[in-house]
Amino acid sequence: MPLLFWADTGLGLAAGWRPFGAVEHGMLLLAGALSLCFLALLSSSVRNAALRHGRELFLLAAACLLGWALLECGAARLHRALRPEKPFHTRGPFLREIFHPVPEFLPGIQGPTRYTTDAAGIRAPEAPRPDTQRRILCVGGSSTECVYLDDAKTWPALLMQQLNKQGVHAWVGNVGISGFDTREHLRFLESSPLLNGVDSVVAQIGINDLWRFLAREEQQTRFDRFREGAGASEPPPARAAPFRTPLWTTSRVIQLWHDLRQSPPRPELVEGPGGGEYRIRREKRAAARQVEALPDLTPGLEGYRGRIAAMIRCAQARGIKIVFTTQPVLWRGDLPPELAQRCWFGWLENGEYLSLRALREAMDAYNAALQGVCRESSVPCADLSAMNGCGEFFYDDCHFTEAGAAEAARRIAELMTPRR
Repeated sequence: MPLLFWADTGLGLAAGWRPFGAVEHGMLLLAGALSLCFLALLSSSVRNAALRHGRELFLLAAACLLGWALLECGAARLHRALRPEKPFHTRGPFLREIFHPVPEFLPGIQGPTRYTTDAAGIRAPEAPRPDTQRRILCVGGSSTECVYLDDAKTWPALLMQQLNKQGVHAWVGNVGISGFDTREHLRFLESSPLLNGVDSVVAQIGINDLWRFLAREEQQTRFDRFREGAGASEPPPARAAPFRTPLWTTSRVIQLWHDLRQSPPRPELVEGPGGGEYRIRREKRAAARQVEALPDLTPGLEGYRGRIAAMIRCAQARGIKIVFTTQPVLWRGDLPPELAQRCWFGWLENGEYLSLRALREAMDAYNAALQGVCRESSVPCADLSAMNGCGEFFYDDCHFTEAGAAEAARRIAELMTPRR
């Protein structure tokens, strides 16, 4: 055992690991003391004394091992309570955030606003009622997540209100995540237990598939792009060299100690408290060279159509009705300057930005692809194109104001309400 321990530790040290905190240094000291005890057994007098007390030493060792096993079980439970597992396609359970949107950056939103999630990580204004007839989950990117809108003013929450007004006792939850596209949505439909018991999924898709294709960030998203002072064409930061940690450092007891000695755990933040980061994003677009020529969208559109069809098949295999919405945007070629300056999307791999006219053309192509697949599969698709280019509905390229969320909810509810 000492040889295995020190071999494991030696491999970790050689690969770059270093002890972190008092508990790991203490474990090394304890292991060193035990190793000296084993070395002492090489002496015949010590070995004979150990044999005379063999039963007692065996019981002591067994008690220590059993005690450590119980500590591991208890620490594992407590660790899960302090660091609850984050279900995929959610921000994690029991998120509690208050935002104070600044009108200069986020026009059309009145603060403060609440962003909360339940035990499953779902953002919903209330729990399902006993008389709930339909359970619906809304899937999408940031225009579905509605980060800066209050829990009760997101379009999924307002969709629930609209459906209930029409006599459909529905519960609507929101699992939108900023930056996610149809790759993540498909994975969610394939494997998420959050869909168990759900009747319908409403998917608002398109813009993240589009920008990730344009920026060639389909496999790895550059989250540092809008960091203060980062250049638009700056290469991604180098990754830290991987290193191997000793197996014994994965002990739940050790991990729990590290959790307790650090600042109290808090849920994952989603955006800045007031939207100040939008200034950086808009400045980068304003300072960049803008181009009119669209790249060939054919490869992106082909992949997009294939993923939509896969989402439909997956939902149907799970017995879930799926409804899509087109992606409405502020973009248009003749947008007034006071509205155009709200925009910050459109970056390309080389650091240039597409014009708003070109972006609108690209978004229309993606929306047309979505509608085409839905027609072929006889799947409902709410057309939100009437919202395009309207400053009342967007505080930037695609994210809804309170009025925009209400309009989107109204139009989606019209499609989902049974006609009499």
